[in-house]
Amino acid sequence: MQRLLFPHPIYKLTPDPYESYLGVEIRDSEHRKTYLQLIACTEEGQVSSSELYPLTEVNWWVNFLGCFHGVLLYHTFDEPEIPRPTALHALDGQTGRTLWSVSGVIWQETMGPSIRVQVSEETSIFLDLKSGQETTFQPSGLNPVDPRIPIHYPEGNRYLTDLQKLIRYTTENQPVGACDYLELPSLIIISYYFYDSEKLKNNLLLVTKTGQVQWHESLFSGEAQGYTTFIYWRHQLIYIKDQVYLCCYAVF
Repeated sequence: MQRLLFPHPIYKLTPDPYESYLGVEIRDSEHRKTYLQLIACTEEGQVSSSELYPLTEVNWWVNFLGCFHGVLLYHTFDEPEIPRPTALHALDGQTGRTLWSVSGVIWQETMGPSIRVQVSEETSIFLDLKSGQETTFQPSGLNPVDPRIPIHYPEGNRYLTDLQKLIRYTTENQPVGACDYLELPSLIIISYYFYDSEKLKNNLLLVTKTGQVQWHESLFSGEAQGYTTFIYWRHQLIYIKDQVYLCCYAVF
């Protein structure tokens, strides 16, 4: 189990499908600043120090698209009132250096070392991930490792009642509202909400198929919740605690 502390709330996590990196977006709402950072991970639940790779400031009006081979891609917007990106940018996560910027294209997908972008309503082209130059599609030969995302069960869902019964049985807390649920071969992972002394709290619960609690931790107290509750990726449970801690817990 490892935790990294960030100076501002974590807004988005994007695992690299090709290498053991996490892309992290944090935002300082008071000063309207956005930062991106690369974090290296291992399959033993260890992550690099948040000081290993630079925390790089980018435009406030950005859409962080993802981390690919250690490259951080994001869109910028010239007019915040018009939700259409005007440029695509690539940032070297290890150095914090801008690799390239291309105006007038919209990212569609990253396929190994190539990026498919839309240049008009009917036309797409490929760009090289590292140079931003137009190229032909080059298959990488690597199989992407995508994170497993929990299923969100809102109020009224027919499965929510059974989850709430499990939570009450294993924790003695009275869950309220929606739950996020992910089932692994040996574990069930649930993010749920409950009231404690009239304060809304968000907890993360890991329980075996036989009902034994393996891990139970508070994620946040208050009305504002994190944008990413948890993900499972490369044998790691990755989640955000108190909005500023990135936590990794090895799960095999």
